[in-house]
Formats: sequence, C-alpha cells, structure tokens
Amino acid sequence: MRITDSTGNRYVINIKGLEEISAKSVNPYSTIVIGGHPGAGKTILSTTICRDNMDLGHKCLYISLQEEKSRFFRVLEGIGLELEQYEKMGLFRFVKLPITLDIEGFMDALNSLILNYSPNIIVIDSITPAIESVNGDAAKRAIIQNFLYNISQLIHGLVILLAELPIGEEELHLGNIEFIADVLLLLKYKLERGLMIRELEIKKARGAPIRMAQIPFTITERGFRTFYITPPQDIKASAKKTYNFSIPFLKEYFGFITGPENILITCNPDSRSAFSILVILDLLVTNDLKGLIVTYRYSPDEGRDLIKAVLEYIGLNPTEAEELIDKHMRIVSVNPSDRSMDELFAHETMLIEKTRPDLVMFHGVEIFNSIIDQQTYFRWLLNQVFSLKEKGLIVARYMNFTDEAFYRKNASFADLIVRGLFTRECGAERFESPDRCFYLFMRGKKPVHIPEPVALSQENIRDLREAMVKSLYQHA
Repeated sequence: MRITDSTGNRYVINIKGLEEISAKSVNPYSTIVIGGHPGAGKTILSTTICRDNMDLGHKCLYISLQEEKSRFFRVLEGIGLELEQYEKMGLFRFVKLPITLDIEGFMDALNSLILNYSPNIIVIDSITPAIESVNGDAAKRAIIQNFLYNISQLIHGLVILLAELPIGEEELHLGNIEFIADVLLLLKYKLERGLMIRELEIKKARGAPIRMAQIPFTITERGFRTFYITPPQDIKASAKKTYNFSIPFLKEYFGFITGPENILITCNPDSRSAFSILVILDLLVTNDLKGLIVTYRYSPDEGRDLIKAVLEYIGLNPTEAEELIDKHMRIVSVNPSDRSMDELFAHETMLIEKTRPDLVMFHGVEIFNSIIDQQTYFRWLLNQVFSLKEKGLIVARYMNFTDEAFYRKNASFADLIVRGLFTRECGAERFESPDRCFYLFMRGKKPVHIPEPVALSQENIRDLREAMVKSLYQHA
C-alpha cells in the first residue's frame, strides 16, 4: 500500500489485503486505530509499519504507557525487528510516559516530544488507559479525543493508536474513539481444536469498499504478515507455460497441460500402485521442474525412501535415484493436527514462498476427512487453490480414497484426475479376478480407463526411465 502527500512524501503500509482501501482511506494525515486482544499482535503490527517506513527515511516516535524499553526491544528483536539500528540512525525513538500523568500532562509531554523530535509517524501504545481515566467526564473525554484526532494534522504524517480489546469481547468500548479513526482494525484470536486462529478484521475504512473483512495473519521473522486471498476475478492472467509428458499413453490422452493446473491423485488404501506417483515424476523430469512434496503422513526420510523405491522399480540404480530426488524434489513433513487450518495455510504459504517450486504435491490429504469439519476444510482448500493459482503453480493432491463425498469435493477443484480402483472391470476389459484400474479425467475431455498392466507396460516404463536418465546427465 503506497500513499503520497502533497509535499511528495511517500509512506508504505506493506500489508497484503489492505491495498484496496489505501487510496481513499489512508493518507499522510490519517489516524489508524488498531484494537486487539492481549497478545494478539498490535505492537508487532504497528512496529512493522514503522519499520517499513523507516526504511524510506521516515522518523517514528513510539509512545508506550506501560512497556519498558529494554523488554520492548528484546521481544521485537526475537521476531526479526531490529530497532536498535534505526535508533542509532535517528529514525526511531521509544519513550515511556508515566501512566499516572493526567490528561493535561499527557498532552503537554506529547506536544514537547513532537516539537523536539519532529516525527513522521507516531504510535501510542495504548490509548486505553488515557481514555478510561476520563470515564464519566464528558468534557475531558472530548478534549483527549479531539487532541488525538488532530495529531496527524500537526505532524503531517500517520498516527497509529493501539487499544485493548478485552478477551471475549468483539467490539471496543472506548466511547467515540472509533469515530476519529480513518481506519479501524481489530486483531482477534480464537481456539479451534485447542489451536489458535488469528484474524485481522477490517471494521472501518473511510470512503473505501471492503471485500474481505476478515484476513488470517501470523507473526513471522519479518514481523506481521497477513494471508489475503486474491478473489478469482482479480487473478491476473499470465503467459501460460506448457508442460509435456514422456509416458506414451499420458502423451496420447493428456497431450500436454498448461499451468497452473490442479491435479488429484487417489487410490484405494489397500490397492496403491506405483503408477499413481509416476504422473508427478513424469512432469518433474520431462519439464526439468522443481517439486515440493508436503507429506502429512510420513517423515521426510520415509517419503524419500518411498519415492526412491519407485525410481528403482522403474530401473534407476540407487545412486541415480538419490540424485534424481535431490535434483527435482524437496520433501517436507507437516503435522496437520498441531495447527489450526489458518495457521497451516500460513505455514505452507511461507514454505512455498521460501522454496519457490514449480510444482507442489500435498500427500496424505485424506487425513483432513478425520480431523476437521468439512466446512472449515473446504473454505481452507478454496483459499489455497486461489492462492497457488495466483502463483502460477502446478498443484497435486495425493489422497487415499476413504470417503466418496470427500473425494467428490476434492475432485470438483481438479483439472486432472488420476484415480486408482480395485475392480473386476476396467472400461471394456474384464479381469478374471479383481485387479487395479486407473480412471483418467482431464477437463474438456472424455474420461478413460487404463488397466494397470497397460499403465506400467515396458514401453511406458522405458520411455519414462530414458527421460529420467536424460534429466540426470543432460547438464553433466
């Protein structure tokens, strides 16, 4: 979010999801009120805003009515906000004012600091004690609110007021403080399965539309981070890349795919086949892609051993299998039961941003059918689909078939489906005894059935093995 005042000064509030309210709601004379539950992240959010603007040369004055400077610096340093360097440059000043000051004393002290330091941004943490100290005195309440409202005009900059939201409460109860705010943000947390869910709620954005009023957030090594989901209509069309296959019958049926695509791969848990993973391995090696494998069921070493076994089945020797995994894959393990769905989404988003893969495969997706209610899961799934589509990634979800309804809902998001079945019939072919059959679907095409012996024929295995060997030695 970038804003410029009449003198050409530029301010930034680098919070994804708030860009649409910046033009009309935020300017260098704005007052931003950030309310929140204790420990929700108000201090980190306000300091992150200060940090981003100090990087542009703006001076930030941080007024605390309770926190000691040493503890304040120490806590923020622990999440990567190094304020001491800005203080040495003269861009940051922390001042603790006695909470015992009366209203006149508080205003006099703040006026003196403004005069002597000339800040571009002022943070007051928090205004709750000042407002509560004049409860029952309408005249003094009007004086303090008018004073707070006019600070931004006095400094020709941004004013950020922090306010406490009692646990269990959903609204601030600070008289008319909401009316002086150009932007009002509330930071809330609640429990899901005993796990924390953090949300930023946009309560007010003067003169601007609000489309996504509740945005998940977390605290990272760079400070405050939101996870705003770009609506489908706002996802920008980019030049689509074409991805080919080496396995002959995949080339014949799929032809090629254009990213971003969503792939669903599923097998009965008691009839899994090596072929189910070959679709992903084919895409990686044929197109020289980097893949991130996120497994919900296995450790990274176990996942690596399973993929290595498939590669050796195809005909690679152990050394070649190891080298191919190292070249094309990173395998990570995530326990979906120790995070809320919002925190899991945040964790996976940052993992993808750090790894920067071309393809992401989520392995063991069926676990969510047992640990989370389906409304919550599919809200999370929809958000993740849009998020990864915006990044232009190929996304695969690998799941054991455990429930028809769960499968169908996942299939509704898929552009390609590879489903392994244990059956007596496979299309027009009938087996003497139950065997594995693969159902293939691609958006815009009639689905087909492929018996496993055809899928794993010598020709298919040979062509894929040759593509893998070529991938290993083409840059040697």
